[in-house]
Parts: sequence; structure tokens; C-alpha cells
Amino acid sequence: MKFWLYRADDGRFRWTLVADDGRRIADATSSYRTIRACERAVASLKSLAPRAQVVEADEPTGAPATAFVLARGGDRRWRWALHDDNGDVVATSWTAYHKQTRARAAAELVHLEAVEAIQSVLNCPLYSVSPSPAFFGDVIALTVPVASPLTFGTQRGTVRLIGSGGRSQDVSVTTWGERSIGATLPFPAPFPGPYFVEVETANATDCRAPVALLAAPCPLFTTDPVAPHWGDEVTLTLLPASPTDFGEGGTVTLSGTGGRTSELERRAWGPRVVRVALPADPPFDGPYVLVLNAPRAPGCVYSIAIARTPCPLYTVSPTPGCWGDLLTLTALPTTGFGATRGAVRLVNLAGGSADLDVVEWRPELVAVRMPASAPFDGPYALSVDTSRTGDCVAPLTVCPPVELPLPVLPAILLLFENQDFSGRVLVCAPAGSPIRSDGATAQIRALLEPFAATLPAPFDAVVETITRGLTDAGLVKVATGDEANGVSDFWDHEYQPFPRVSAEDIMSSFILVGPPGTKVRLFNAPDYDDREGAMEVTVGSGCAVVCRSLMRSSTTDPTPGAEPAGSIRVLRAPDFWKGFVHVTTFRDELSSARFV
Repeated sequence: MKFWLYRADDGRFRWTLVADDGRRIADATSSYRTIRACERAVASLKSLAPRAQVVEADEPTGAPATAFVLARGGDRRWRWALHDDNGDVVATSWTAYHKQTRARAAAELVHLEAVEAIQSVLNCPLYSVSPSPAFFGDVIALTVPVASPLTFGTQRGTVRLIGSGGRSQDVSVTTWGERSIGATLPFPAPFPGPYFVEVETANATDCRAPVALLAAPCPLFTTDPVAPHWGDEVTLTLLPASPTDFGEGGTVTLSGTGGRTSELERRAWGPRVVRVALPADPPFDGPYVLVLNAPRAPGCVYSIAIARTPCPLYTVSPTPGCWGDLLTLTALPTTGFGATRGAVRLVNLAGGSADLDVVEWRPELVAVRMPASAPFDGPYALSVDTSRTGDCVAPLTVCPPVELPLPVLPAILLLFENQDFSGRVLVCAPAGSPIRSDGATAQIRALLEPFAATLPAPFDAVVETITRGLTDAGLVKVATGDEANGVSDFWDHEYQPFPRVSAEDIMSSFILVGPPGTKVRLFNAPDYDDREGAMEVTVGSGCAVVCRSLMRSSTTDPTPGAEPAGSIRVLRAPDFWKGFVHVTTFRDELSSARFV
């Protein structure tokens, strides 16, 4: 509910009370010389209304002086009037009602809500523009509703079109009435929008109402394909009956849920044919519409059905896959997984489902880690869920667990000073390991050589590389796990006292052996602090991970290369300054390690 304060034709101020739905409810019975006096009258009414009772005019003497009095006029319609403490009428209903009950309801509404009503000064008539949207060149109607206390007046004024940056142009007025004006819009558009229609009358200036304008009727066209997939090229072909064409240039935007938009790549644009490319992956949820912005038809909206891409065809390696293995899914030509990372699950026919750890995701390849043991009974299938395709299920052959003496295979991390496993060595082992610095080479060889003959290749080659690296190293330090089952500071392990050389910031390659599922986290900073970079190494069914160099794989990928591929996952990429050197790698930077 709102009080509108306005200057009437006689130059004096009045107020009117309007409901939230725009209905005019009440009018002042007096006019005022100043706006302040009018505001005081509104404040007085707000104080009277809550304590005024609703009574009928013919009620017995003794009714309170302050009251909403219901009376039936000569036209047999009901009205109410608000009397103040002196019995003077200060407000009357604007509407006459056929039934007394409706007049009573209106009075009770004012009684309850007038005190909370806001007040505003009305300088312009309230009017709307139709049709909206309109086309340039159309005749539009400016209409003042009956409830508006102000009108355009009888004296003809000026109508203007206002656009972007405040640019304006007078429009031709065809008819002028107190509550209705007819005007002809210019053609073509004189400047860009958004647009307003401004009316200047003898009593009011800067009176504006918004209007949606289109340069021309929207083009009519067909799309090919009718239901495209993500990543497809879509051709818009003008229909012969289209009222306008695409013009010489413009944009096509995809819009979805929540009003989110994405401009489509334009492949070709002509008056009768436009070709655009859909994004490879959905940028947001649907339903979707195309918004065409052409020079003669801005903001034209068309619905479009975008189908999900067919499920990718791929091969799985190794086949069969074993528990704890790293599985590589390689897409066949003309198909793919999309650039946006999705989810891969192990499922069975009974409804069992387990999310797999996605180690790598590229459009042409996905690498996932199998669980160390069966989470449920088979037969099994892989469910690949991508943003482009939804859930795609394909059978998976899983080999039974291999009965090997893996529980007694020790977990050992060997860090080498140089690439390809040479130079000084730091051996890291979990808490309780029997390995000691004195005779470390012989101890490690004795622990690993029995498994070289029983585990599948290439574990024997890994043991031979470890033995050769330890034999040639000369200086080997052994560090066993602390309370956190790790080595918190490589600085504590010294190779020579002066000048001091420790294991910190010198390591360039490593080998990790252990049962499938063994995990080690390596940190560039001491005390397992990941702020300077951290990575996690996971042992698969081959019982070993070999990293020949801790350098980045590429300028865009901080992950060091490893065998088997995907065994290393970067938890936090190195990106810090050491003096004047920008460090972005793990080589010559490792300072702590922890078994997980």
C-alpha cells in the first residue's frame, strides 16, 4: 500500500492511497498549499486509521467520532468516509461498491494497513506503453490507467524516444488525450537501446516508461541437425516465408537455466544461412534456447533440443584388469570422453557401485585406479559418466587376486641424487623397518631378491636397478618413519659435515617398492607442509613405481613422468620463489616424505 502525493491541476497538493495491485483506494477530501502540509495530512490519517472503528451511518447515537462510516448514496452504492476526532471527513473511498460488505472490507483494509503504507511524491502520470515489444515504425499507445491521479492533460506536449547514453529523438504524435497518446516510432533504429518513451507535458517533464523494441520481426529458420549433439556444427537456414533475413552479421548465444549464457563460435554468416558451433561440453544445465542478435532482429529467442553425445567407444588396458591396477581407457577414433572431468564407477548387476580414483582425464584417454580388493561380487562393468554423454556402462573382465607373498614385501622409498638413479641415496622406510644405514645395500638386496623371482616382470628389473644404484652410490643414508610414519626433514640426514651436504634439496629421481596400494606423499617443504608443492605416489599391481626424473612432464603439466603411467598425482603444484629463482618443479626440492 502506498500514498501518492501529487500537485493537482489547480496547483495545490493532494494525496491518494493505492493498493499493492495498483487499485486506487482512497482520496483526500482537502487540498494543501504546500507538499509539507500534504505530508502532515498523511501522517494524521496514519494515526487516525488504526483507532477508527468501522460503523454504518445509521447506527444509534453514541458511535465514536473517529470512525470509518459506511453510507449508501443516491446511486444505491456503498462508500466509506473517515471522520477525525472532531467528526470532520478527512478521507473518502475512491471506489463505490455494490455491496456493503465490500465497502466494509475496503475500510478495514485501510484501518489495518494504512499506518504501514509508504509515501512517495508523484510528479508524472503513471502510464504504460503498448505493444511491448514493438517494432521500429510501429504506432504505439501510451495509456494512463483510471487509478492514476495525474494525466497527460489536454494540452499537447512532446513524446521522445530515449536510448543508450541518453540519446533521444522526438517521435511523431498522432493523437493526444488526457489518458491516451498515440505516437509513431522512427524507422530504422536511430541508436541502440535499452529504450524508454518520455512524455513532456505542461505540468510534468522527464516522465519515462520502458519499452522493448525490435528492429524487425524475427527471422524464421530451420536448424540442421534438428537435435544436435554437443560439439556439433549447427546450420540455421532461412525459410522462404521468413519476414526478414539474418542481415550481414551478428551473434548467436546459447542460454540455459538461471539465464546463464554462452556466445557460440560463428563459422559462417550470410543473409540466408548462418553456421555456429556448439561447445564440446554443456556449459550449464538446460532447457536451452538460442538467442539471435542480428542487426535487424536483436534478441530473437528460439528453443533448441540438444541431445547428449553417444557413449564413447574405448579399449581397456590391461585386460583383464586386476585389483589395484591402473586401468587405461583409450577412446577409439571419432569418439571421446570430453574435456570436462567426469566420474568412473565399478558396478555390478545387483546394484553395487564404487567410485574409482580418476588419475588422469583427457578427451582421448582416461586413467583410473582399481580398488585393492573386490568391493562386491561380480560380474563387473565400468560406468563412465561424462558431461556430454551421461552414464555409459560397458562390461569389465577382472582377474582373480594373485596369491603372492605380498604381505611380507617391504615398503621402501629410495631417493637418488641424480636422474636415472645415481649419486647419493636416501632410503626411507616406514616405522619399525629393520633396514639400517650400516649394510643398507646388503639388507635391501636380501629383502627384495626373493620377490624378483616370484613377482611378474618387470619387478626383477626394478630390483636390479636398485641394487646397481645402491652399489654405485657410495653414500647411503637410511631414515625410518617417525610418529607420523614419515621422514619430516631431509636436512637431518647428512652426507658430509663441511661443507655441509644433506639429503634436502638434492634428490632428482626415486623408486618406490611395496605391496599394491602402498602410498607415499613427497613434499618440497619440511614437516609435510604442502605449501611449496606436494605429490602422492601409489603402487599398483606391479609392486613398484619408477621415476627417472622429478622434472615436470611439460611446461603445462607439473607431474613427473613415472612407470607405470598415472602412478603420480600432484596434490599441489610447485609455484614459489626461492630468492630470485621461480621454482615450479620437484627436482632438487624435496624435503620430507610420509607413508600414507
